Amino acid sequence: MSIARHVGSAARFAACLFLIVGTRSAHAEDADKGPTKAERVAARDAYDKGTKSFEKRDYVKALDSFVKANALIPSVQAMYWIALAQDKLGRTEAAIEAYEAVTARADFSKLSEDKAAVVRERLAALKPPPPPVAEPEPLPAPTEPAPAESPPPVFVPPPPVHHVSDPPAPPSYSRLLPRRHAVELGVMGGALLVSDSNNLVTGAGEHRSFELPVWQIGARVAYFPLKALGVEAEYAHGFGRAERLAASPSASADFNAVRGHVIGQLPTSRFVPFALLGAGILHGTSRPTGSDADLLLQAGIGAKVMATKLLVPRVDFRLGMTQKEGGTFTDGVAFHPEVLLGLALRLGP
Repeated sequence: MSIARHVGSAARFAACLFLIVGTRSAHAEDADKGPTKAERVAARDAYDKGTKSFEKRDYVKALDSFVKANALIPSVQAMYWIALAQDKLGRTEAAIEAYEAVTARADFSKLSEDKAAVVRERLAALKPPPPPVAEPEPLPAPTEPAPAESPPPVFVPPPPVHHVSDPPAPPSYSRLLPRRHAVELGVMGGALLVSDSNNLVTGAGEHRSFELPVWQIGARVAYFPLKALGVEAEYAHGFGRAERLAASPSASADFNAVRGHVIGQLPTSRFVPFALLGAGILHGTSRPTGSDADLLLQAGIGAKVMATKLLVPRVDFRLGMTQKEGGTFTDGVAFHPEVLLGLALRLGP
C-alpha cells in the first residue's frame, strides 16, 4: 500500500508539472495575444476554489485548483500555493521541486517577503543537510621519532531546522463574512405608510387617516450567536400629520415604535440576504386622535452588504400589522408597509 501511494503521488505531481510546462509553452506562443477574458475568469475561479479548499485543509482539492489556475495564467502566486499544498500532503520530494521552481522563477521578487521567507525556510527544513566534514589527520612531524596522535575528527552539526507548523492562510475575504457572536450597532431612517384603517385613536378622540409617508429615524442593536441566526431590538420615531377633515384642520402627529425581531440570514458571501419576524408596540399621538398604542406584528425581508470589517449598510422592506379601526385582531388587520435604510457598526470576532 505504501509503494502504491508513493507511486500515485509521484504520478500526480508529474502530471501537474507536465500540465504546467505544456501550458507555459502554449502561453509563450500566444504571448502577444495575452490571456482572454474567459481565461482570466476561469483562472480567478480556480484560484478562489483553491483558496477555499486550502482554508478547509482539503489540500488535494486545493492542489488541483491551483494547478488549473497556473495552467491558465502562470504566476508565482499559484506556484507558491502548489508548493505549500504538496508540503501539507507530506510529498517531500514534490514539495522540494515545487519550492525550487518558485525560487527559479524570474518573477520571484514579486512574492511578498513573508511568503519568500516561508519558501526558504521550508526548503532548508526539507532538504537533507550536508554530511559533516572531518578534518584531515595531520602528518607526523619529521623530527619526531614517532608520529603524534591525530586529534579526533570534528563533528559539524547540521544547520537548525525551522519548522513551519501552519503556513500563512491564502488571501481571502472570509474575514468580512458574517461570524458567530457578532454584535451590530446601527442607525436607520425611512418611510412608514400608516394604514387608513388604523386604530390609533383614544376613546375620546376622533379617528383620522395620516398623510403619507411618515418619516422615521431610529437606532437598533443586533446579536448573532450563530452565523445564520440572530436577534435584534429597535426604536424608531416618526414625524407625520393627521389628515384634514371638512370641519377640522390637519394636525402634526408623532409616532414611536419599539420592536424586537428574530433574524435568519444567508452568511455565504459579503452580500447577505435576510428575513425577520417579530413584534412590538406602535404608538401614535396627535391632537384630534389623542394618544394610543397598539400591538404591532411585523415581518420583512432585506439585505445587507459586509462593506468592510466594521461597516455594514442595510435595507429593509417590512409589513407591519395592527388591529383594525374599532376592533381587535379577530375583526381584521390593518397593514402598514415600511422601507428602511440603515448603517451598522459590526463588533466582535
